[in-house]
Amino acid sequence: MNILFFSTVPEPWGGSEELWGKTAVLLKSRGHRVAAIPFAKELNHPRQKELWREGVEFPPFPLKSLSLWTSAYRRGLVPLLSQRPLFSLAWTLLGLKPDLAVISQGCNWDGAWIAEELFKNSIPYILLSHKATESSWPSDSLLPTIRLAHREALASLFVSTRTLELTQFQFSLSLPQGGVFRNPIRTDSLEPLAWPLGDEFRMASIGRFNLMEKGQDRLLCSLAGSRWRERRFHLSLYGDGIHKETLREMVARSGDPRITIEGFQGDLEEIWSKNHLLLLPSRSEGLPLTLLEAFWYGRPAVVTDVGGNYELVEEGKTGFLSPSAELFGEALERAWEARQSWPNLGEEAARRVRRFQPPHPERDLADLIERQAAL
Repeated sequence: MNILFFSTVPEPWGGSEELWGKTAVLLKSRGHRVAAIPFAKELNHPRQKELWREGVEFPPFPLKSLSLWTSAYRRGLVPLLSQRPLFSLAWTLLGLKPDLAVISQGCNWDGAWIAEELFKNSIPYILLSHKATESSWPSDSLLPTIRLAHREALASLFVSTRTLELTQFQFSLSLPQGGVFRNPIRTDSLEPLAWPLGDEFRMASIGRFNLMEKGQDRLLCSLAGSRWRERRFHLSLYGDGIHKETLREMVARSGDPRITIEGFQGDLEEIWSKNHLLLLPSRSEGLPLTLLEAFWYGRPAVVTDVGGNYELVEEGKTGFLSPSAELFGEALERAWEARQSWPNLGEEAARRVRRFQPPHPERDLADLIERQAAL
């Protein structure tokens, strides 16, 4: 069978790419023809290059050549849906004739126009939504397309229960074909890591450098408070993205040597062998892969109560919950006061994620794709 994957996420790769990426490689190994059209096609990126080497095709796509649109979107000047003509043109040129398509969309509506195009061409598809947020509501004029996208999908999948429930509420939908699929964890480690030694409390914030979504600005504001001036801590910011320079300037202006920007780091064991606590001051999430991975390695977390975070983080037992990014400092203060119990919280976090996480989500999704494509 011919299987085609779309991804609407603007960065070349992120946690939301892991599920469709691993599924694509698995389907290729099962003998199917597999192609992928990411929003940002950058085959020099290690993960995209890995897919290409495994035989996943990356057809020519004109989005990158239209640099004005790409730049405007990345700068937040135009919504993704306004680029419909580009993708429609590309679709007519591709000629791949897939038996089934999978749309991996960053939020619960930014791939709707792709679904509409597939529907018009009688191509069945599965919709995979990574995030829903109450801070992002599409205009009424887009609702017919969004509702069609979810209703006509063979399966409308979400990475957390809250994302599914919020989508049905936002768009006044009932999705009997809705379901929850977890992102696969990027590690082969079976056991948690040993707790890092030392008298300095080391904290890590891992995620795209996108302040509108990930809220690292609120984290820096929290640590600028007077109570943190004499505390023995170190914060490492891991990631890359559209606000990399903005974050660098914020850290430089703080003048705090205890805060460093580490950039992208793919070695998770390296990160968690020296850090004690994950900090996620996100303004919106689905179910962050970094949270699953931190728990897997035995590290507790301070997170905002967005997306599916509450499904894993229980106050005072596996971490600490903030009702919003703006109030993140209060949760961080509770975590600091309980810092001697972090190892115990990390142990419970490791047990909880192992009960919560299916062993091979990519196999489950590949099996579903094959079943649906065979109908």
